[in-house]
Amino acid sequence: MNWRKIKLILSKYGITALLIVVEVAGIVISFMVLERISPIVSILIKVVAFAAFISIVNRDTSPENKLPWITIVLISPLAGSIIYFIFFERRLSRKNVKHLEKMSEIMSSVEKRDGIDENVANRIREEHPATYSKAMLLFHDDIYANVYTDTKTEYFSTGEEMYAATKEDLMSAKNFIFLEFFIVDFGVMWGEMLDLLKAKHAEGVEIRMLYDDIGCMGTLPANYDRKLREMGIECYKFGRIYPNASPMHNNRDHRKIIVVDGKVGYTGGINLADEYINKKERFGYWKDGGIRLVGAGVEGLTRLFLMNWDLNQKTISNYVKYFKESRPYTGEGSQGFIIPFGSGPKPFYKRSTGKDLFLNMINQASDYVYITTPYLIIDNTLTEALQNAAIRGVDVRIITPRIPDKKLVYIMTRSSYGSLIKNGVKIYEFLPGFIHMKNVVSDDVYAVCGTINFDYRSFAHHFEDAVFMCGADAIPAVKRDFIETMQKSEKVERVKLTFAEKMVRDCVQLLVPLL
Repeated sequence: MNWRKIKLILSKYGITALLIVVEVAGIVISFMVLERISPIVSILIKVVAFAAFISIVNRDTSPENKLPWITIVLISPLAGSIIYFIFFERRLSRKNVKHLEKMSEIMSSVEKRDGIDENVANRIREEHPATYSKAMLLFHDDIYANVYTDTKTEYFSTGEEMYAATKEDLMSAKNFIFLEFFIVDFGVMWGEMLDLLKAKHAEGVEIRMLYDDIGCMGTLPANYDRKLREMGIECYKFGRIYPNASPMHNNRDHRKIIVVDGKVGYTGGINLADEYINKKERFGYWKDGGIRLVGAGVEGLTRLFLMNWDLNQKTISNYVKYFKESRPYTGEGSQGFIIPFGSGPKPFYKRSTGKDLFLNMINQASDYVYITTPYLIIDNTLTEALQNAAIRGVDVRIITPRIPDKKLVYIMTRSSYGSLIKNGVKIYEFLPGFIHMKNVVSDDVYAVCGTINFDYRSFAHHFEDAVFMCGADAIPAVKRDFIETMQKSEKVERVKLTFAEKMVRDCVQLLVPLL
């Protein structure tokens, strides 16, 4: 065990985790004692367990998500019921519900300027007759998603290229900079960024920053956000950890967003740490990248940032002030339309938008679907969609890493290969190292680039973001990068798991939707 892990165990995060375990154990033990000394309590526990079972069966969620909860309750009716009612789904206080309603009301009242000229809309409908209407239906009830034309899209196939462009844009900031990241770590990348941000603050630029509390628990001091505020950077931890048993700890901010003056925006797989730009080697070559927006569509990333800022800070931002800076891009390179969108846990999102979009792309593909993801831990719905696409003649290809960042996740990812390969899905593993990009491209027309992984956590628990593109200029570059990456990868013909790996897979598979 290295020194960083020891420090983490002894930190406030380790102590908080211990206190949560003690709290849950204390509740369970108390009821166990009462059950033995009181027949009434014993009957009450059986009623609660039955109520938990009925509640799980009738939940509006997938069967894969119900099964582990039912198993837990059946194995231990008392402990399982208590854990279920505490951790299954996040419940908001009345105060938080009112704040969310007020935020939604104000956000909905802000004019949604999609900037779509009727002639452009007609052309999109003619070229892609089903896409425009289906995209509108998918996002119609999402106040944080909007369709934009007049937006230049630029794709970066490496973290190094994206970081270089990001620095140039940050140096040009005049009014405000928004940053939202899952991980921030000390090193060359963050050191340069911090110097740049401090210089911009000295020039009078407003800087807001969010980073995830758990995401940074092993990389930053517990009070680092306060130190940044002392430097003039309005920085706060998203989802601050408290020593109480709550499902809120499971809802992490996995987004990676940068907005400069409302004119330029970035998202993709890159966090603010040296491995993402290969200044530090952890798992071979770190393959990452993202998308740059210039023009009207930057408003979409601004919306997503302000949403999480206001959720976290219990504030209401001046949306009009920031939205008005996102003006249509009038130069070359702004074909088609884009939709920057968010995906996240209930009750903030009604459904898993990211998963639904991927399903639509897979089910509607006629030529090919190319997917790049660091993790492949998917439910039966996505598995069948991929298989059915391959069976009907669609060229379905997936690239995952050969060198994993988490051994357990790697075992579960490789466990997903078997049935997919048997049904014609082609799977490749990136040989030089770890691939962290999260892209989907299909039929030379559609692409998604963002932070959404093909796994349960990303679909159900995390706050994520991405950009859906239809006919946009960056799409050929996304496809070209996939093909070039595939040439550096090895096709998986069959998967052989050791006996120990099979045992791990079988044990974890039951609980994987909860992990």
